Amino acid sequence: MVTQACSTIKAVNLLGNSVRGLDFLNWRRVYNTLIIPVLTYGAPVWYTRVKQQGLLKRLAIAQNEGLHKITGTFRTTPVEPLHNMTGIPPIPYLMKRLMLSYAHRLKGLNPWAKVRTILTQDKCQYWPDHFHPTTNLSRASHNLSPSTYIATDPCTAGLWSHPRLTYILNPPETVTKQHKDALVQPTPLDLHTFIQYRTHNHAHIGLITIHRAGEHIHSDAVQGADQTQALCQVVKAALQYGLTLSSPRHIVIWLRSKTLPMKILSLEPHSATSITADIHTLLTTYLNQNDANTVDLHTFDRIWWGTPSK
Repeated sequence: MVTQACSTIKAVNLLGNSVRGLDFLNWRRVYNTLIIPVLTYGAPVWYTRVKQQGLLKRLAIAQNEGLHKITGTFRTTPVEPLHNMTGIPPIPYLMKRLMLSYAHRLKGLNPWAKVRTILTQDKCQYWPDHFHPTTNLSRASHNLSPSTYIATDPCTAGLWSHPRLTYILNPPETVTKQHKDALVQPTPLDLHTFIQYRTHNHAHIGLITIHRAGEHIHSDAVQGADQTQALCQVVKAALQYGLTLSSPRHIVIWLRSKTLPMKILSLEPHSATSITADIHTLLTTYLNQNDANTVDLHTFDRIWWGTPSK
């Protein structure tokens, strides 16, 4: 792994240097996409945190070489400032994060998945009953909370829908113009909810801005594990707030992300399935309260009049 990672670092070094090449942000993307998977290949299997300081040191040496290549610094430059400059964590912290991600992945699996049942229900156990060695799987499974997996009926897999929910994937120009006009001259009872995404100190944050009758009435921010979860969490929070208001007849959810509507409506399992299931429940509750209640999902551009500023 170390040798392969060093070879990959030398190969991507052809992309340029610190004077006429990639900036730190793009270098970090290249490093996380190409180098980290090679350097930590199979880590949930072999990384035990027991008598592995020598191996971690070899991995750190390879990573330090990559940091010097990215930043264009001398080999004698201390690596601690380089971690802060590039936003790339040291190997020990990276391994801990990978193991935590592994545990979260186990939590999101089907409760009957083999990897979750092999420790307790496997009839063809490799080890005898009197011997229970500690493994990475047993560590990650220790005190594991109930599975967050939500089974999907194969007959209903696709997009969630409701007769009074409107979403057009690729709206024609006439529909887009109607959307813009709705922002310029909003109906008094319409609730316009704008959903946006930001990053702050490497944290994924979803932002809510709610307008009613052309006036700002509410703002909030919600943090998530990644961009998808942050955006889904903030949509859920916006709907929960909307349900507390006095009888809004029409809710318009404006989404900055072009792919978020499909993620929200999708019935296929994904990283935020449990959150989108809650969103579907909230939408159903609101739409079934009154036959006049409707919900529209639209995407918007920041340059449109009436949308929140950056």
